[in-house]
Amino acid sequence: MINYRHDSSWLARVRIGTPPAWYTVIVDTGSSDCWLSTDHFKVENSTTFVPTPDAVFDVQYGSGNVSGIIGHDIVSMGSRDVLFVSENQVIAIADKVTSSLKQSPLVSGIMGFAFESLAGVNAPPFWLQANISDRRFAIFLERQLTSLTGVSPEVFAPGGTLTLGGVNSSLFIPGSENPIQVLERSFWLILLDGLSIGDQQVKLGDQRRAAIDTGTTLIGGPDAVIAELYSKIPGAEPMEGAPGYYTYPCSSSSIIEASMAFGGQWYTLPDIDFVGDIASSDLSYCMGAFFGLGSLPDDNLQWIIGGAFLKNTYTIFDAEGGDDGKPQVVFASLAPGLNSGTQVTNVTEDVFSASAGRSRYAADFFVATIAFLAVTLYGFV
Repeated sequence: MINYRHDSSWLARVRIGTPPAWYTVIVDTGSSDCWLSTDHFKVENSTTFVPTPDAVFDVQYGSGNVSGIIGHDIVSMGSRDVLFVSENQVIAIADKVTSSLKQSPLVSGIMGFAFESLAGVNAPPFWLQANISDRRFAIFLERQLTSLTGVSPEVFAPGGTLTLGGVNSSLFIPGSENPIQVLERSFWLILLDGLSIGDQQVKLGDQRRAAIDTGTTLIGGPDAVIAELYSKIPGAEPMEGAPGYYTYPCSSSSIIEASMAFGGQWYTLPDIDFVGDIASSDLSYCMGAFFGLGSLPDDNLQWIIGGAFLKNTYTIFDAEGGDDGKPQVVFASLAPGLNSGTQVTNVTEDVFSASAGRSRYAADFFVATIAFLAVTLYGFV
């Protein structure tokens, strides 16, 4: 995988068409479609592309809108040794893409890894359609360590590993796996058990349904919960001109330790991931990685857990491995030497009763590729 714009997005290579050509796409567990921009994919150049008559693609993401035509072609992903192929994969070719989704001339589109019910093309996504017998895939998002000043946004770096059809056991600590049942086959939707800043609990009430989304840079949640979170940080205040976002004195970052609980275990975000960006030219204020989602069109979705959290775990997406063959998300501790490791502690009963049981200086780089079909989503960059 490729790390783009200092942990803004994580990319992979996909091969499409005849003769086959390689394209670079965002790896997105918050949507289900594969689409390429017409800037990159020319239908006349693939002899195996077949358009679907009268079919129109129109999807709203957190960061913008995409529309175009629908067809099918040969799609493959993998390595020289192991290549997974879908001979008749339904894809979209987008002639209209919001500028905020046009990340770079080198990024061709998005490959979705959520479930079919989210697909704007009304067909199974690649990971369920290809010749993959094991319905698991796993992701390690490699962090790009840089200073917060003087960094060009147009940067590609090693970005980790996407494993199709299983897991890479060298990337996590055996025995640390924490399986969490997925609530429904749409997003990879699980329950958030708790949230804290240092030793201070943040009340969640019944706002706990969280989509695990590699296509979103930061962590989004209900406005009231996010406001309470930042109320526990001295000097934090709403960010001017960016609804839902907050700034705080950068000098506080060394003492800020945010933790999120899933499946009965706490996972800690190091301060480097709590700092979403620098918010002032004199470097005195930071923008936090947690932001308010505003009004969502999907009442079932209350949190979007993006790269700021997922850099700290090895994440396994298992379509069939849970109870009675139900999907599950599995968090495992990163192997020694990967990113900063994974800090995990067990959740105690008082946490549930107190929390879950009660009812770099350019934000344009942040991406939210969570998909909402035929609706407009506000509150994202």
